[in-house]
Amino acid sequence: ISRSVILAVVALAAAFFVAIWAPAAHAQRPGERPDFKITMASFDGVNLHVEYINATGIGYPARRYEVGFQWYDTAGQPLGVRHWLPVPEVERGGISILDNRSRIELSYRSGRNTYGRRLAQFMEERPNNAAELRVIVDDGDRIAEEDERNNTAILPVVPRPSTLTPDLV
Repeated sequence: ISRSVILAVVALAAAFFVAIWAPAAHAQRPGERPDFKITMASFDGVNLHVEYINATGIGYPARRYEVGFQWYDTAGQPLGVRHWLPVPEVERGGISILDNRSRIELSYRSGRNTYGRRLAQFMEERPNNAAELRVIVDDGDRIAEEDERNNTAILPVVPRPSTLTPDLV
């Protein structure tokens, strides 16, 4: 058997282990999955602050997920373009803090292209008819979790102050 055949077999076995067997074996055991949980969320019309944790402490290195940001109207219909924060891996512990006073870079798609926009700019450019902002940890359900129901913060939008001056009679 030639060296190239042996290397090919080893590479194939390693690829099978990394891509199929290891994630399936780990993700299928109940009680051994991550659990994203939003622990605090507030929006006062200007400042957004969201904190979330991985409640179980089970992490997945190099498993990407997204935190989604979307405005909605009073009928529950999305407004504008969904934005997201790409997160490179599921951390074992700690608190993740998202705050528009920090320099957080979001992504969004327009056509076939992906662009960047700061979270602060996304907040400033909210649609006038926005009734709520939804922040969803693991938007798209890429990570199998213990509890998928605690990933969303639905924050009512405080109306913007009127630019009209009141009539004083």
